[in-house]
Amino acid sequence: MSLIHCPDCNKRISDNATSCPNCGCQLTPLKIAELKESQKKQRLYRNIGYVAGAIILIILFRVCATSKMAKDTTPISKPATIEENNPYLTKYAGGYTVEINGLNVSEIDDYAEFYILASNGKAKWMMVKKDGQGNVVPKDEQSGTWTATETLIRITASMGTKDTESTEEFELMNGKFINIQTELNVPLAKRRYRYLKRVQNNN
Repeated sequence: MSLIHCPDCNKRISDNATSCPNCGCQLTPLKIAELKESQKKQRLYRNIGYVAGAIILIILFRVCATSKMAKDTTPISKPATIEENNPYLTKYAGGYTVEINGLNVSEIDDYAEFYILASNGKAKWMMVKKDGQGNVVPKDEQSGTWTATETLIRITASMGTKDTESTEEFELMNGKFINIQTELNVPLAKRRYRYLKRVQNNN
């Protein structure tokens, strides 16, 4: 004896019953055989659905796990900036004194002016003073940035506040980086200009 579902009330009844004890539905041997075959196919389809669903869940789980692993192992690269790829930052990085038309500032008075240009694009301007004992004492300094091309060094430094900046440009002329933006009405050969003299190479 096995159990089948009544075609009318869907209650489980014996396959030997001639009528459903719950709703009174009349059952013949032929009808019971048809019900058994139909319900057998329904169980088979239901089991196939369970298996297919389980396979789909496993595939989705593996796909998600693979995607997460790929994201976790993908190296995070910082977007390169123009300055990081600028070879002239490395070439011209170093310490410089500021000369005036061939005369070192320190020879004119007790003060000397310096630029320190780092290869990462950071810059520092310093003014130092002799203390009379052969030493120098920092009197003022400003931080900023700098950039360069093959024939130009441009330095931007903050003037005490972030909102106030000063930019100075030095063009490469005759082997010197010269700031020619002074005494523009005077011929260059007679002009009192500022230029950079390298005293330390950071390479």
